[in-house]
Amino acid sequence: MKNIVFILLLLCQVIFFSCKRINDDASAPNEHAAAFIRQLNTSDTFRYEFHFYYNRRNKAMDSSAYFYIKNSEKWLGLQSIQKGVDSIQIRFSYGCSLMSEWMMIILRNENKKWEAEVLRIESHYSTEKQAYDMMTSEMRSDKPQSGWKKFIDKFFDLKVLSIRDDKVVVAKDDRMPVADGCGIGIEIATKNVYRFYSYPDPAASPEKYLESANIDAIKKLLLEEFKELKHMDKEMNDDWHNMIKQKEEKRAQNEKNPVRKVKLVELTIQDVVDTSSTKKKGRN
Repeated sequence: MKNIVFILLLLCQVIFFSCKRINDDASAPNEHAAAFIRQLNTSDTFRYEFHFYYNRRNKAMDSSAYFYIKNSEKWLGLQSIQKGVDSIQIRFSYGCSLMSEWMMIILRNENKKWEAEVLRIESHYSTEKQAYDMMTSEMRSDKPQSGWKKFIDKFFDLKVLSIRDDKVVVAKDDRMPVADGCGIGIEIATKNVYRFYSYPDPAASPEKYLESANIDAIKKLLLEEFKELKHMDKEMNDDWHNMIKQKEEKRAQNEKNPVRKVKLVELTIQDVVDTSSTKKKGRN
């Protein structure tokens, strides 16, 4: 009996430490991933990729994405990666400005070790100031369920490092359908490269553009692998549905109890003078 108990305990320990090794492989060498990073760092000259557009009103190059990135760095205390990093860092963000909530997952390799942070961001844009006057975030550490090596292999196989921006892929007269202000943005930085690309709504037409299908698959992979990201994403979606429900209830209430219309009468200055004169005569 004692031997059986000892064997069972030994098996439990073997299983426990095997599982721990799988999930604690953040520092494990990964030649498959290293090959993708080498393909990105093709030159010692620093390469900067960010697609701007010409703002006719301001007569200058502009980008709402660039504006948002700079504000998130300012308000959330995020270090800019636009001048590169020692190893590699990837920031994957998505959400809707209408909701004023965004999700961001930061994947970084520092000192040959992978780590992940998930942020749920709330922002407020002042139309009067034409600027963000508030941004807050909730941050949690996270790790992939299948282990870092398996996850990074799948992640890089989806071409996350080399996908082109939608402004390059999609013609101006063939834009993908999208909810206003919604989309996905990806920042990538290595020692010699900084890239930013975005897609308004990759799920809208994944069958038409390979890049859209890949972006959609990348988001699904992140939600499958990162437990905290999935949990916070659900919270954000619940808030979104509650907001839509409240708007629908308010609209239904307004239709049930319409605002009473007030009849307006246009008066000229002469009418006002005549009215005042009549009142004075009546008093006399």
